[in-house]
Amino acid sequence: MGTFAIGTDAFVIAGLLPSIARDLHTSAPSAGLLVTVFAVSYAIAAPLLTALTAGWGQRRILVLSQLVFTVGMVLQAVGPALAVVAAGRVIAAAGAATYIATAGAAASGTVSPERRGRALAMVTGGLTVSTVLGAPLGALVGDWLGWRATLWLVAVFGLVACAGAARVPARPLGGAKAKARFAVLGRPGMLPVLGVTVGQLAAIFTIYTYLPAASSPGVTEAQFPLLLLLYGVAGVAGNALAGRLTDRFRPLAVLRVGLLINGLIAALMLVGRHSLLAMVVLVPVWSASGWLVTVPQQHRLMSLVPDAPAVALGWVEAAIYAGTAVGSVVGARLLDLELPAWLGPAGAAFAAVALLLSLLKVRAPAAADGPTDPAPA
Repeated sequence: MGTFAIGTDAFVIAGLLPSIARDLHTSAPSAGLLVTVFAVSYAIAAPLLTALTAGWGQRRILVLSQLVFTVGMVLQAVGPALAVVAAGRVIAAAGAATYIATAGAAASGTVSPERRGRALAMVTGGLTVSTVLGAPLGALVGDWLGWRATLWLVAVFGLVACAGAARVPARPLGGAKAKARFAVLGRPGMLPVLGVTVGQLAAIFTIYTYLPAASSPGVTEAQFPLLLLLYGVAGVAGNALAGRLTDRFRPLAVLRVGLLINGLIAALMLVGRHSLLAMVVLVPVWSASGWLVTVPQQHRLMSLVPDAPAVALGWVEAAIYAGTAVGSVVGARLLDLELPAWLGPAGAAFAAVALLLSLLKVRAPAAADGPTDPAPA
């Protein structure tokens, strides 16, 4: 439920940007920078706040971080100006960053190594379900009652998650202090693997942040919630499939297939955006292939840092939102240049960079738990 609330906020914002821009008297690219603010804040907060909370009980971390996220959502909902809404997104990002890294580490610690992929997929499933239910529902609420009502709805989701997190066992999560967490970046393979995550999320959010523009003129504003629903359903399927494939096959193989398909479909959006039927076909495949990458990436990071899985997940979450920030900035620049048709090819270029980085040789430590890549990864 916690990742569902956070995911709804992350994914519904794309559909709300036009109305936010109109209400706050700003341009769509400027409103799109709200995505960048959240992403940059998240990327900074993920390693720092997880270090500050090292050794706390997992229940305490989950409850407090979800509460901080909810406070940030309330500030956004009442914000009278773009700067106030942006401040709310900074606060929400700080809570979200701490929550998701903790949730992933807690879940993976409850299962045997051979089931780790499915446990991670369960936590990530909150994000994917938010694309099926939360984002389309939020878009409809925004259309009926205004974008502020949507943010109030997300705040309610956050409060429900706080109540649920209070029932989580209060065992210590453990973790490294700040110096040790940054030292992890020096381990062999860490930076290239994180680079894959940055590239892939840049590929997704160059397009997703401005999906109404990327899918126009083939998809109208009234048809856009349908596109979000298709994106979400396909994302849930891709995430579930990723968990099982990662447990059964080499994580690297699953990762590369996802990147290849994602990049090809993004490139096809250059011509597909002129047809509703084409986008109805392209967007679900693009979504499923994108969500196919997240779980094997988390698995690879945890294999590189088997002694501190929470640290690994903290860094992968930072990389996810660093990529989100890069993608949203590039997308905004393309819109400033009045080049919405090139959002898809730009996303494809980022996917190609991520695929090239995945070809670099990286080996997991011999003592890593769970299935690892026997060949160079």
